[in-house]
Amino acid sequence: MHDMTGDQITEFLAKQSVGHIGMVREGRPYILPVSYVFDQNTIYFATENTPKLADLQQQAETCFEVDEFVPELGRYCSVIGYGHARIIEDADERQRILRALISRFEREAPPMARSRDLPAHTMSQSCPSDDAPEALEIVALSLEELHGREAA
Repeated sequence: MHDMTGDQITEFLAKQSVGHIGMVREGRPYILPVSYVFDQNTIYFATENTPKLADLQQQAETCFEVDEFVPELGRYCSVIGYGHARIIEDADERQRILRALISRFEREAPPMARSRDLPAHTMSQSCPSDDAPEALEIVALSLEELHGREAA
């Protein structure tokens, strides 16, 4: 295994779409998967007003992890980052991120999933691109520290 460069980390995070957020609730660590987009050292994702959102707002620091294993190539990559989460309040910024999330989902979803009417929180076509549902919050996790390892 060797350390990844900053450019390799950025490229890796930009091409992946699912990561894991690490938090602490009632003194116990836990992780949750999130679908995300990455831009300028920030992870963006959408969530409903759930305990996860409350936990994110109470955390002094949050951990984010993404990994990939390609058995055919014998390749493994892992990136871990630390930072602080905030709820995006600005309407223009919300729309920009929501559109990026919808675009990524539509691009990566299998044709059958794209054609079905899925719940709005899945970021599918049933979620209008001009207005995020009121129950949906857009979260920005600004990564202040990133580490990546790779084995090939």
